[in-house]
Amino acid sequence: MSFRCGPPKFDEQDFSQFDFTRWNLDGIKVDDVSGVLSGLAQRLFAAPEWRENFQASLPQVQAQIVAFYQEHAQQMEVQKKEIAKDYDARIAAAGDNSIALRAAFDSAGNPPTVAADPETFHLAVKVTTEDVRLGLPGLAVRLVDPEKSDQPIAQATTDIDGNVILSIPKDRAKELDKTDLTVQVLGADGKPIQTVARGSCVRLNQTETRVITLASSLVKNLRAAALQRRDERQAQVVAAEGKAERLKQQRDALLEVTQCRLDEDQKIIQDFQPPATKPPASSDTGKKSRKKEG
Repeated sequence: MSFRCGPPKFDEQDFSQFDFTRWNLDGIKVDDVSGVLSGLAQRLFAAPEWRENFQASLPQVQAQIVAFYQEHAQQMEVQKKEIAKDYDARIAAAGDNSIALRAAFDSAGNPPTVAADPETFHLAVKVTTEDVRLGLPGLAVRLVDPEKSDQPIAQATTDIDGNVILSIPKDRAKELDKTDLTVQVLGADGKPIQTVARGSCVRLNQTETRVITLASSLVKNLRAAALQRRDERQAQVVAAEGKAERLKQQRDALLEVTQCRLDEDQKIIQDFQPPATKPPASSDTGKKSRKKEG
């Protein structure tokens, strides 16, 4: 929907001088019945009685018009505030969301972090590739005692960023205190595709972090999927960062249209006010006029 920007112009401030001859149907093509009706309407507009009666009711008509536009102007004021409030909240939310997405995207290449726990030992692992350093999801990672490799001590699966946290509870950690464990990454068949001997040393109330890099040839499908996921997440970040700016542009455009309509209403109200109610000329103007006369 489009709106005018700028109030309409009124030819006459004094409607007692209104030229009713302008109310005509000249040049309009009509059929027989419409021609009869238009002729009657034309004679009605030209009749002295119509002019007198219409002019007599003009003050009431004018008052109703002013009241209508005053109410409409109040609605525009309320609408302006609601638009600003709604869009400011949406812009703030979009900004927070874009910041969170950007932070998540930028930190996706980092290994996970975990707080120390006096009751547990934690090993934070990131599984990635050798060329583009992509986190690889869906890979099982386990801790094993090299002397009992058939009995995993802890095992978990990497998340969307290739991260996993392996934890050993207090009692088991006490048994393995200061023991060097092997870290293994398993393939789809459940067999190790990467083994890191002495990959972790158990300590209570301690955490360790390790990045395990796999050859791309071992994880071709996972690598392709990770690349696609990275591109999708980057596109989401770009879209989120642009959303706040688009909302600002929409807000400014709506506020401009609303202010335009409000200005139009106020100008119409001003033009319909009787001359006596309009503010007098300023004292400075009067002084200048008297100086000129002098």
